[in-house]
Amino acid sequence: MAGESSRPLTKQKADEEREFFLEWRSLEEVRTKLAKLHKSVRSHFLDDPHLKWMKEACVAVQYGQAHGSIAIRILRDDPPDFEARSNTGLVERCEVVEVMKPGRRRGDELRLERQSPPIEAPVQQDNWWISVEDALQAVDAQIEKKATKLYTERFVLVVYVNVGFLEDDDDATFRRELNDRQMRGHPKFERVYFVYSGGE
Repeated sequence: MAGESSRPLTKQKADEEREFFLEWRSLEEVRTKLAKLHKSVRSHFLDDPHLKWMKEACVAVQYGQAHGSIAIRILRDDPPDFEARSNTGLVERCEVVEVMKPGRRRGDELRLERQSPPIEAPVQQDNWWISVEDALQAVDAQIEKKATKLYTERFVLVVYVNVGFLEDDDDATFRRELNDRQMRGHPKFERVYFVYSGGE
């Protein structure tokens, strides 16, 4: 990442690129366009506020693939963040929330990596690991934070779980707990669906 500019796209250019994703597109169209953009913006889509919609589009593709959607689009005015359309014409309106390990500062990590020469963020062994209990608490906290917002409609809450590495390699337990929460849902949302990254 050395030598990357602080913002690879101007706000005007970012807005122009965003227009493509505001129209109904097939999953393959969105994947292809995102791949092209990633080559240009590299890691900046993770922390540049002008590119927040790129993360939403990435999650929309994962959601659409899991649910057999034929088309997706992000929305100009949120909430919610995107819509997914099935082959029967059903349109699901979806809001995205990301869950990260409490205390993680991804922006700080990226700023260090982008210096020339790049500087690795100070890493302690416990920085990358989290217990299942703490990871689930982080998940629940973000869901409840979303639930307290005064939304005027019910929509699908898509939870992008990006907590890092689980202690004791207890991924099966974590996934089972997420599945239980998904089955129970939440009274404030049409459904709750988890997209699990396994660590980004």
